[in-house]
Amino acid sequence: MTTPRRWTLAAIAALVALAAIAAIAACSSSYITRDASAGGTDADADADADESAPDASDDGREGGACIPVPVQPAPPAHGGSACPSDASACFPGDVTSFTPAWVPPIAPHANACTATQIAGAYTACLGGTQTTTACPTWVDANEDCWACLSTSQTGSEYGAGINLGPEYLVNTPGCVALVEPCNQPCAAAFQADVFCANLAACNPMTGPCTVTASSSTAYQNCAAAAGSCGCSGYNASAQCLQLLIDEPDMHPAVATCGLAGAFEARYNAIAAFICGP
Repeated sequence: MTTPRRWTLAAIAALVALAAIAAIAACSSSYITRDASAGGTDADADADADESAPDASDDGREGGACIPVPVQPAPPAHGGSACPSDASACFPGDVTSFTPAWVPPIAPHANACTATQIAGAYTACLGGTQTTTACPTWVDANEDCWACLSTSQTGSEYGAGINLGPEYLVNTPGCVALVEPCNQPCAAAFQADVFCANLAACNPMTGPCTVTASSSTAYQNCAAAAGSCGCSGYNASAQCLQLLIDEPDMHPAVATCGLAGAFEARYNAIAAFICGP
């Protein structure tokens, strides 16, 4: 079990401040990313989303119908060519074989974690104060909760977070789809962008972009750059999420999923909604 360092990527708040799509493109692929601390040890969350997830016809906001935002352009069928190589061995690779497939979230309110456990997981494993013993010790003592907070990237459903070995992704797309079912297409577009940049183009678990205990800078730079090369089509589609953020009164996902906050706020909001009571 590896316990990495804390490092800070562009927060979702930066998206609010950046009006130009070109500026947003530099950070959207990485704003739900944070180092994980228990790579490769997580169990998939055990829940049946098909039976208990909200129906697409359900209201997506209190007192009114779910309001869909456009996803334009539509996500491409596959990724594109590699970015031009530079002095670094870690640069966005060819993703022409990348074809995104939506992975749904588990049903919300899984009752797998208490508020104390959600806060404890952040302190022990995600918040920058973790040690080589604190996170594994916490995970061993809270296995059911951690299985909901940090699900395997290869799973058929995702909990509050997705484990990429040394990296941890907050499941923002899944939360958006649960809170606003009519905006599942936007959530899927964003999930595709994230996986294109943070896994397909720049793999933190193997190859030249491998994140180590001493450095994640090369991987961070690679993921940020991928949106301008092979993942550009997905990055453009994922800008639909900004439309939700721009209208928080019309889109309850902004508050429920902490979309306008930094990593800790988003983690707390999504973990409570998906894994809490």
